[in-house]
Amino acid sequence: MALQLSSLRVSLLVAAALHLGACGGNVATTSNEGGAGGEPGAGGGGSEAGGAGGEGGQASTGGSAGGETTSSSTITETSTATTGTGPGDCPLLSVLKMSDAKVVDADGDGVWSAGESATAWVTMTNPTDTDVQYPGVVWSSDEPLVSSPNPYNAFFVLFAQTSMAIDVGFQAAADTPKGTKATLTVQLMDIQGNTCAELPSASVNVVIE
Repeated sequence: MALQLSSLRVSLLVAAALHLGACGGNVATTSNEGGAGGEPGAGGGGSEAGGAGGEGGQASTGGSAGGETTSSSTITETSTATTGTGPGDCPLLSVLKMSDAKVVDADGDGVWSAGESATAWVTMTNPTDTDVQYPGVVWSSDEPLVSSPNPYNAFFVLFAQTSMAIDVGFQAAADTPKGTKATLTVQLMDIQGNTCAELPSASVNVVIE
């Protein structure tokens, strides 16, 4: 009798399992044999775009705006002044480094044409362990037909051990002759409007096509 009850119980369990499988239910099973490897899971979706920068600082970006660079640049040591000299807050900015100065034309085709605007970029780096307040840059041009309506830009703060790109807009006058050359120069400037001429600058050479 016990054997018959045991067989009946097994039969009922098997029937229940088959019924669940037919109805789409999940049936948990165990086995001593190694099962075949499952299909690899699909990769997770890309993360959301980076959050905006903290209060008091401009959001850091992975790079400058898209488009082809229309210029070549060099970092120029304008003097041999020692760190910590200069007017206003320039001594506080003397720890900063500038790099990757470039100009990108408005339509991003790598050709800056007469009447077209462009964006000048430079990266400021704070290699120290102290935040720098209100670091700014000012751009100038040696060609009056290639100028910036707002040549100054600044961050509220450049955090310690951080690099951030900062930009200024330029405009080539509509009557700029083709082949006009200009050198655009960027220098550090403090919040008081003092140009830190004794600190390193960056220059960018452009040609209006």
